[in-house]
Amino acid sequence: MKKQVLFVFMLFLAFSLPAMAQNKDPKVEARIQLARDKYAEGKDLVAQNEDKETPFNYATVVRKQNWPATGQRTEETKFYYNEIGNEEEPDLKGYALRMVCNTYNVAARNYYEEYLYDDNGRPLFYYTQYDEINQNYSGKTELRQYYDEAGEVIHTIYKTSDKDGKMQKISANSNSEVVESGKFMLRFVSDNFAHLKAVFDAIYNTNTNE
Repeated sequence: MKKQVLFVFMLFLAFSLPAMAQNKDPKVEARIQLARDKYAEGKDLVAQNEDKETPFNYATVVRKQNWPATGQRTEETKFYYNEIGNEEEPDLKGYALRMVCNTYNVAARNYYEEYLYDDNGRPLFYYTQYDEINQNYSGKTELRQYYDEAGEVIHTIYKTSDKDGKMQKISANSNSEVVESGKFMLRFVSDNFAHLKAVFDAIYNTNTNE
């Protein structure tokens, strides 16, 4: 009997796995892979500027202010970019924003964010890690969000730390307070992409990648 059950299970896997693979949207998979490749480029720019006295394709903006109810807030925004050559005027260079790393606090909670842009200056990938504290949970939360060429979300990943501090994936359909909190945060990410791009363009007075 056990052999028959095992045979049926293996037969099910043989037919279901290829079907599951076929259901994946090639455009979505290609966009996610692009995000991974460009993310590696962005992290390489970050590494090139780590503890360097002379920044390379890098700028920092620091904002400090006192917020009602939550107190002192410090926000440090780091812009990493690639240079764009101009064939007609070789000496004239443009700048293409690649990644923005943002660190800030709200009261005692600390937040870290990464905004990744594609070669056309459009949202490609977003990552954040922050302290999550509520009546049922206290720990770290991570959110990842991928975007298509139109700026629409195509994939979201929620993770939270377990009692040992290891990050565990949570279903987006979960009723967890962590997921609900994450969904609230992600409502503002698209606007943040546009805002940070506008700040970068203002700093360098460039719209070369529009």
